[in-house]
Amino acid sequence: MNYQEIKPSFARHETFGLRFSWLPKGFHAFTSGGGAKAFTDEYATVKLGVGKNMVSSIYYWLQASDIIGKFGNSLVVTDFGRAILGEFDPYLEDDGSLQLIHWRLCSNPELALAFYWFFGRFHALAFSYDEVVTAFKDFCRGRIGVKVGDSSLEKDIGIVLRMYAPQRKKKDSIEDSFDNPMAELGLAYFNSTDHKYFKPVVEQPEINTHIFGFIVADFAARKGSNVSVSLVDLMKGQECLPGPSACFCLSQSAAITVLERMQHAYPDLLELKEQAGEWILYFRDGEASLNSLRDLTLKNYYQV
Repeated sequence: MNYQEIKPSFARHETFGLRFSWLPKGFHAFTSGGGAKAFTDEYATVKLGVGKNMVSSIYYWLQASDIIGKFGNSLVVTDFGRAILGEFDPYLEDDGSLQLIHWRLCSNPELALAFYWFFGRFHALAFSYDEVVTAFKDFCRGRIGVKVGDSSLEKDIGIVLRMYAPQRKKKDSIEDSFDNPMAELGLAYFNSTDHKYFKPVVEQPEINTHIFGFIVADFAARKGSNVSVSLVDLMKGQECLPGPSACFCLSQSAAITVLERMQHAYPDLLELKEQAGEWILYFRDGEASLNSLRDLTLKNYYQV
């Protein structure tokens, strides 16, 4: 898929960032016989216990994070959604689950273009609000070629900043200040002294080996690379698919460290080689190893 093929949507979050309870609550409503109607019928606000706009926002976040997705003309629970919320972590209590949700948001440019761009294509480490908004508008109109109003683009990049680098303001409610799961990942922050945002360069990776292993396998499968992936692939990604290393702000040396840990954890499936100055991760038995990695990493992480 390339930029000309995607059909991004904008501002569907109703200006509400993803909250801790929303995905489990929405998943339960969707899978308890309601399906998509759980978010559109007249009793949706009562059943979900939130206002009308929040109902729409929950419905959006379920799709943007790939918990539910299209199958033909219908929306169904995805394999990813079933694994995470239906089996391994039904209340979304684990940091690894949040990292997986973060990856799926970043790798969904049609429903979460601002996330894809901010972590996968925007490489500034220090920037003002105006600078990041201008850069996002330039990308959307120049590279994607979309015709959408400034307000929608500002809302989308604004929600990314609020979710990952929230500012504490007097008018914020206690709920708004603390119910913000993505801020816990430490992938961006706001400095109130100089009124700038920052993205870190992670040199000492803390991301779990199994979680990153699943993400690398997911990246390779979606890229169509069932033999190997290079470090360059993982850092830069490709059009419409961000590099996992970039999404977690890993430096090159940090990415190599995590790949070495993966090889140590899965020696029968993976082999990491440096060839002519380029690091390449091989799947020993091609697609079979890739599929095994996707399956085993989650089971090992959640100790199933």
